[in-house]
Amino acid sequence: MRHRLQMRWLGLLALVLMPCSVSVAQQLDGEQQKLRKEMAKQLMRAVELAEKHHLSQIKLDDAFSSRWFDRFILSVDPKRMYFLQADLDRFAKYRK
Repeated sequence: MRHRLQMRWLGLLALVLMPCSVSVAQQLDGEQQKLRKEMAKQLMRAVELAEKHHLSQIKLDDAFSSRWFDRFILSVDPKRMYFLQADLDRFAKYRK
């Protein structure tokens, strides 16, 4: 149960930060671009470690990401009361 809650919060954080990081990245100067590249390397390393050492030996690929995204949206809005179809269409570009 605790693991699920952590994954939901991590997913929510990723869903919120993804659009921000794309728009902000276009405005960064050289030093900040270097920092961003370093952070991307560290994130990829974290993914590699999770794939290698996680108990369930899951593969963090596009298929996993899509399934997780769908489950996350369903858990946030199970009765489909909060998000409009336009919202879901906008989120779809982050689905992969």
